[in-house]
Amino acid sequence: MRWRKLAGLGVAFVVLAFGTVLVFQAFDRDSHSASDTIRPFLITMAPVWAVAIAAARVLLKARDWEGCFGRGPIDRICGSGRGHR
Repeated sequence: MRWRKLAGLGVAFVVLAFGTVLVFQAFDRDSHSASDTIRPFLITMAPVWAVAIAAARVLLKARDWEGCFGRGPIDRICGSGRGHR
């Protein structure tokens, strides 16, 4: 199952990179100086990339949370691997 998650994240980041190029081209289309392109591009894309990287980190560090819903082993509480022994 982990390879599916990694493949999905890979596809998502390829789409994000392609979208980043399209956004840069949109800003660069009518600009007359580098500051007309770079500043709005960074203001627009930096938060997008920050959220994407944060989401990827959360997905890659996600634990098995079945213990929270009573379907996991009794000694596993919320996927932590610790419990009452």
